[in-house]
Amino acid sequence: GADMFRREDFLNEFNFYFALNTVQRDYLSRILESQMFQRFLDLRQSNPYDADVLFFNESIIEKHNRSMKKSFTSGKRATPFLDDRTSDITETFIPTPPSNWGLPDDGRLYSYTSGFPKLDQNLMG
Repeated sequence: GADMFRREDFLNEFNFYFALNTVQRDYLSRILESQMFQRFLDLRQSNPYDADVLFFNESIIEKHNRSMKKSFTSGKRATPFLDDRTSDITETFIPTPPSNWGLPDDGRLYSYTSGFPKLDQNLMG
């Protein structure tokens, strides 16, 4: 139908696809063909005012607004969702200090005998 995602139109609209190298194009193509992206498209069609959908749409618009070419043409498009400051965090959270509740109160010191454990870089993806 008219609301169906048109992959080629999406890729051509902002011309960024043509600036990508082969690896980046392959990666983007795999994302666009993924089940997760299909789920996002379904959400976008069924609930266009979902926060994730608005964030995605306006992030693309915001990026487009920053382009040099756009700044000299018809003007910038509004991004009211991204510009909304009503949910900004304005307070500082101060956690409670550590507690020794449940530990023996005999002056014992706790420490790592061989230093603090180091992260094994081989286990990171």
